[in-house]
Amino acid sequence: MHFLFDLDSTITKTEILPFIATEAGCDKTIISKLDEMTLKSMNGELPFEVNFRKRVNMLSHLPIQKIQKIVSTIPLHKNICNFLQKYKKQCSIITSNLDIWIKTLVENLGINCYSSKAQIDKTYIQEIEIIRKKDVLKNFKTHVIAIGDGSNDVELLDCALIGIAYGGARKKLPDSLLEVANYAIYSEKSLCILLQQILNNKGN
Repeated sequence: MHFLFDLDSTITKTEILPFIATEAGCDKTIISKLDEMTLKSMNGELPFEVNFRKRVNMLSHLPIQKIQKIVSTIPLHKNICNFLQKYKKQCSIITSNLDIWIKTLVENLGINCYSSKAQIDKTYIQEIEIIRKKDVLKNFKTHVIAIGDGSNDVELLDCALIGIAYGGARKKLPDSLLEVANYAIYSEKSLCILLQQILNNKGN
């Protein structure tokens, strides 16, 4: 059994790109636009891949090392992180975010991570390859439990043995995600209880 956790607003308490913009001191109009585009993308109101590329471009003027430092300070869900640390070999992160931006955060967590890829020239992004989350499932010969919060997690949750829609950082989860999820949970504590129960019932 393996657990695949989305990163933004699942392990972290907020979306990473708007957090980068805020902490980097970007113009308020950029921050507002990023917030709006991110919300619409997560709710399935805008095509994810096109939207994500536009959002990355809005931050592409920032040096990669600066972004890595900012991302490493983002608030995390403590109980979820404790679960990740306790069951490292049975957990992975799966995220559409860029490997080069989340590098320090992932290293600090010490968890295997599947992510979108960025090609860089010195300290700036040139090209990106966006991960298709459901394709990662072929890497596992065991049952997969998937946890996510956005419309870009729909295929992943739908194809996993158990899909959990987690709204710990959201007031409302997208209908498309709720339709394929086996569980919808809005409390970090309740999520970790469920995950532990799934583990305990593994042999039953």
